[in-house]
Amino acid sequence: MLVDADGRDEFEGPPHWNSRSVYFEGPGQQLLELIERRDLAASAPAAPASAPASAAPAPASASAVPLVSVSEVGIAVPDVLGAVETLRRAGLEPYANPAGEGFAAVGDVDGLAILVSPERRWFLTADRLPSTAPVLLDVGLDTPVELAPGVLLR
Repeated sequence: MLVDADGRDEFEGPPHWNSRSVYFEGPGQQLLELIERRDLAASAPAAPASAPASAAPAPASASAVPLVSVSEVGIAVPDVLGAVETLRRAGLEPYANPAGEGFAAVGDVDGLAILVSPERRWFLTADRLPSTAPVLLDVGLDTPVELAPGVLLR
């Protein structure tokens, strides 16, 4: 797990995101983030009917916690604000905070495209740039949208 200069390894999300994250190394020096989306937890289905009503939940250390979904995919684009506008016209809206020239989240609590400039360093690192590898992301669009060469959302 990665830590900041103060030794912290858990980080609250930006204002209005209602999230908490931990970061770790992935294959090929990719930066991976495990995110607790509290808004998803609040809408999670109840325990199965077969569970005893009086059973107390197991401590987190005593049981596995299921991963619900892929929450975010970071995508390098040459023009973040232009990409946001392209996705807005296709039906996807910016999420929570206003889009900026170097960073924007587009989508909703169920899934976000994190659009960043190719020069932006990832949080918690001084040296990690976003990958410029091709990306194909299925987000339910009627018509596919190419945000950069090899970056396709459909």
